[in-house]
Amino acid sequence: VLPRLHSDLKTAMRSKQKTHLLVIRSLLSSITNASKTSSPITTDGALLTLLQRTIASSQSSIADFEKAGRSDLVEKEREQVGILQAYVDEIPVVGESEVEGVVRGCVEAGEAGDGKGGFGRVMGRVSKELKGKSEGRAVDMEMVKGVVERVLG
Repeated sequence: VLPRLHSDLKTAMRSKQKTHLLVIRSLLSSITNASKTSSPITTDGALLTLLQRTIASSQSSIADFEKAGRSDLVEKEREQVGILQAYVDEIPVVGESEVEGVVRGCVEAGEAGDGKGGFGRVMGRVSKELKGKSEGRAVDMEMVKGVVERVLG
């Protein structure tokens, strides 16, 4: 998905799709800014995290605009979320059933322990295992956290 953003930008410019152009430029700007930090966005997994963060921010804005009665801005934000969500849907991710299998394996192997900190130990072990098994697919850590909580609690 990451390399395709530039071609999508050109396509949006040619077809004069203002909303697509705005969203893609904003996304590329965030990627450029991240490249100047210690954690640049070079993989689809990192891009997935950025997209989810941007979508969450837009969802928050939608709630605020609805409270303020600004339906024009609500519609604009929803359109932007739709464009971002299309990119999220294209990124291959590790499935919830596969994550649950890894979590159950870690719990059965005794990673949870019997005291405090079991959640942290399981999360650490699960993330290591998923990085080895993901085969280039992104891992949604929020989903992993939910699965670990569900299995442990």
